[in-house]
Amino acid sequence: MAAISTLGPLTLWTIDYITPWIVGNGTHYLFIAAYMADPKVPLPVRIISTFHVWLPFLAMWLVWRLGYHRRAWIAQSAYAALIFTISYLISVREGDKSMPVNVNWVFGLEPMKPHKHLNDVQFVAAVIVLFVIAIYLPTHLLLRYTIGRHKPLPAQSDEKSTASPMRAGENHKDS
Repeated sequence: MAAISTLGPLTLWTIDYITPWIVGNGTHYLFIAAYMADPKVPLPVRIISTFHVWLPFLAMWLVWRLGYHRRAWIAQSAYAALIFTISYLISVREGDKSMPVNVNWVFGLEPMKPHKHLNDVQFVAAVIVLFVIAIYLPTHLLLRYTIGRHKPLPAQSDEKSTASPMRAGENHKDS
């Protein structure tokens, strides 16, 4: 389920992060990883942010190893609607710096600049629909039609197991 919500955005982040090195001009075209080149951002924050690069590979390996559930999209969509709603309720639009500001982009796509086109509830609903349709559904379809057809590897059996040699469904008869 978490692979649905992370693969798309983290892959875009990684592309934005490595593009300046590949192109050689230092320009971040998506602007989502531009802070990585900003010396004002503390080095520990930039080091921690490198999880964006390796997490999609880990998520893909885990889904390949454990399998993909065909209803993960529905569960992730419901979970996201809950998280965006909670984010809207606990964060503030702007101003008070002691409160969380614009958590999960529920007030606008720029952290300190709220949107002006819709009322707040309409914007949160639009963000939920956008994530569910534009990010989660394509990722779900990709996983379902590629890895979803892969059968998960069986669990490794331990020959030194202390479990009873009886098979499931057999009745143990006392003599």
